Amino acid sequence: DSDDMTVVNGDDLVYASVESKGIKASVKDTVDIATEEVATLKEIKVEPSVGSDFEAIIADPDKAELTLKLPSGYEFTAKTAVRINGESVDSINDDDEITIKVSELVKKNLVTKVDTWKITGLEVEAVSAKAGATGTVKIGLTGSDTVSVEAIKVVDYTVTMSVDKDEDVPVIYS
Repeated sequence: DSDDMTVVNGDDLVYASVESKGIKASVKDTVDIATEEVATLKEIKVEPSVGSDFEAIIADPDKAELTLKLPSGYEFTAKTAVRINGESVDSINDDDEITIKVSELVKKNLVTKVDTWKITGLEVEAVSAKAGATGTVKIGLTGSDTVSVEAIKVVDYTVTMSVDKDEDVPVIYS
């Protein structure tokens, strides 16, 4: 607003927005999995949507939990060994949901001054999901909204090719 000039049909510009505390999640790529087969999910990255670290969004670490939930048709395997930022963490595996106590993360210094959780080691089985389906992991943190990230793509068949260290790479003709 100015007495010296008049702006006609000007656009509003957002220079600040107020958001509630929460989290955002991402994954670099989906993992292909065939029906009734097992695969390990790619790294899931969780960050605070507001604030510089997780300490700012967790009100009571003793009561807070981080949950990872799969849709129907998928289950976490018994071999799932959750790691956050490379640290092995204790978790409760209830087939389609994994729960991690935030107090466990506090003990491993994964809350104070930490701005990203990189979650790895999630082994998933497509128990009844059909080819063409996608799997979304719902990530929840006590006191924050639940966010979803597409992490699984069900395919007809998976093929893995490997070569021994000292062997020549095979040539395949079609």
